[in-house]
Amino acid sequence: MVVHGHGTPLVRLVEDLRVELALEGNVKDVVQQACVQLGVTAQSTGGDESLLALAKACHAKIYGSSPLAAPEPAVPEPAAPEPAAPEPAMPPATNAYLAIVESVHFPGSYLDAGGDRNCHTAAKDPRANHFRQWKVHALPHGRVALESMHFPGSYLDTGGDRKVWTAAKPWDTNGFRQWMVHELPGGHVALESVQFPGSFLDAGGQRKVWTAQKPWEANNFRRWIVHRV
Repeated sequence: MVVHGHGTPLVRLVEDLRVELALEGNVKDVVQQACVQLGVTAQSTGGDESLLALAKACHAKIYGSSPLAAPEPAVPEPAAPEPAAPEPAMPPATNAYLAIVESVHFPGSYLDAGGDRNCHTAAKDPRANHFRQWKVHALPHGRVALESMHFPGSYLDTGGDRKVWTAAKPWDTNGFRQWMVHELPGGHVALESVQFPGSFLDAGGQRKVWTAQKPWEANNFRRWIVHRV
């Protein structure tokens, strides 16, 4: 397919995919990589295998609507109700609060923003610097966004390839940087990806944090303790 000009629908779609999924290459390469990451096939497009149809399907997987449709007006959402428990595992906050997130599988190891922005579970003093400190923003419906204190304005991102990283993108663009909090026994929490329902923040067998499509109760890899600072 020959693409004319920089304002065509295909080019706009590909640029969005390139930025959101951190992809490289030409138009065809980006569309093919996005299809692999997001599980898009020709079946998703009703049999249409054109680059434009595949790009639209990938874009819709991320943003949930056609990129060419006029945006719907924002509707204010009701404030999240306060938890009934007197001492919930995820401490309540009016707006935001500072916290460190400890792995239950690796006690004494903490969620780290990563010098290269690739998150890992670090066995380091969480107060030594800001890499392992997060500002927890309470969102409606029991969700949170975790902002890195080392990279202000960057948020914990579930990753298009499920490799969790610290993304310099707003949390409210889509579900990649929003997490559903599940309070568990023992003061633990599980953080479920809003982008990938049923997948949870995982400490990683090699300490490389990822979004695992596994139940949190199978072991301690997907259990965390949130310590308010």
